[in-house]
Amino acid sequence: MKEVAAMKKIIAMISVLSLIFCVACAEEIDWSSMSDEEIAAVIEAGLAELDKRENMKETPVEDDTLASPGDYTTLEKGSKGDEVKALQQRLLDLYWLNGTADGDYGNKTKDAVERFQEASGLEVTGIADPDTQTKLFADDAPEAEMAVSCSVVGINNYSEAHWYVNGQEFTLKNSQTKTLNTPWGTYKFDAHGNYDKMD
Repeated sequence: MKEVAAMKKIIAMISVLSLIFCVACAEEIDWSSMSDEEIAAVIEAGLAELDKRENMKETPVEDDTLASPGDYTTLEKGSKGDEVKALQQRLLDLYWLNGTADGDYGNKTKDAVERFQEASGLEVTGIADPDTQTKLFADDAPEAEMAVSCSVVGINNYSEAHWYVNGQEFTLKNSQTKTLNTPWGTYKFDAHGNYDKMD
């Protein structure tokens, strides 16, 4: 029983010492010259301070990292700058846009915004209005799924395929093939409307 009490006293002293040394205005204390009663008083005061700190309830603060629609400026084709770059980067991160974030709101960005708006149940305008940006920058914003479409024209020995893969368009003729790296893997496309995952 004495050992348990002694251990509690040592733990309490360590806690109090930690508290005292962490406080900038702590006075230097000579523990060796103190009586047991004085040590007990310091420990009790320290433990009371620890309890007080542990029991303090912080007032909940609204998370201001989540932007509201009023925090965004409407961006559209022709807009330029850092806000466009941030918009493009978010579209890239969610696979709605291919390429790089160059800060220039062109046709590719407009198309990516339109696809995002459609998937998010918003009015499809291609304009990144505040509501669109609020949904885009939300933690639960939808990621794009791989979208592939192809139209093939074939006459005799001639074949031509017009591909559209997540906003990227290309045409392949006869024996041409194209390897494309996507967020979903590397794919090989041909001029006959076939594509296969390579990895």
